[in-house]
Amino acid sequence: KNAINSWTLSQAMARRPMGWCNRMWSKRINIWECRFMRADKWLVNHPYHEVKFTRPFWLTRRGYPNFPRSSNPHELGPKGQKYCNMSKIHQQEIQENRRGQDLVPSSE
Repeated sequence: KNAINSWTLSQAMARRPMGWCNRMWSKRINIWECRFMRADKWLVNHPYHEVKFTRPFWLTRRGYPNFPRSSNPHELGPKGQKYCNMSKIHQQEIQENRRGQDLVPSSE
């Protein structure tokens, strides 16, 4: 009477999974997928691949400028000036750009 036969087993296997545990299981997500985490975390999980890159001579190893913007940084301001006046540097650059524009013939 209580014997389990193949027909009852097939009926049980065809049943839809019900209950709170299966409901949670159906809503599972892959936390390692790149859509669910920030780009920096996703990149850190991957192995490091060295890229062959020839560093330009005007940058240091860390990517900062290798040379000063002017030819001689000691001649930027008057003697005895302790700090660099950046507005003066920008004004010099603007004047240099204007001089360069005067040399280019206008199309008028």
